[in-house]
Amino acid sequence: MTATPKKTTTTGNTEGKTSALPGAQTTPGPNKTPVDAAKPNFNKEVSDQVAEAQRAAIDEAKDAVGAARSNIEEHMGRAQSNVASSVEQTADNLRDAGRSFDPGSFADEVAGRLADNLAEAASAVRRADLGSVQDDLTDFARRNPLVFFGGAAVLGFMAGRFLKASDRGEGDVADMPRRSNGWGQS
Repeated sequence: MTATPKKTTTTGNTEGKTSALPGAQTTPGPNKTPVDAAKPNFNKEVSDQVAEAQRAAIDEAKDAVGAARSNIEEHMGRAQSNVASSVEQTADNLRDAGRSFDPGSFADEVAGRLADNLAEAASAVRRADLGSVQDDLTDFARRNPLVFFGGAAVLGFMAGRFLKASDRGEGDVADMPRRSNGWGQS
């Protein structure tokens, strides 16, 4: 005769109790499954991985910002140097143009003053940061409005002449179409 195992069933709250069935798992608590019991470890692992990814992303962003800032500062430094050189060249050209007038004449004095102020502005651009350049130009314009607007007019005139001359220089005279003067063919 073979012995049959005795079945035991439990009813009610089974928290912390073992089952009489061989191989049965215990329940960790009310309304919790074995999967629920593993969640705290899984959640901690996921949050650790997310935190590590955030730190890595922040580090990469800081590196990218640092590289961008360095690149911008380099370009701004070159632009600042180019502007200062251009203003110095304009001051030299204006000084040369002033020498073509009679010494001591009004035009000679104005050209000399404009050239000196432009040279001073170029020097300020070279040694100042870009934020202070705007303030310096504003202060200069308030102290010397006639010189500032006169310089702006001269620069505008020179820019117009430069653009007009560069338009003419694109083609050769032989390539230009001939126009009739209205009195027949020429």
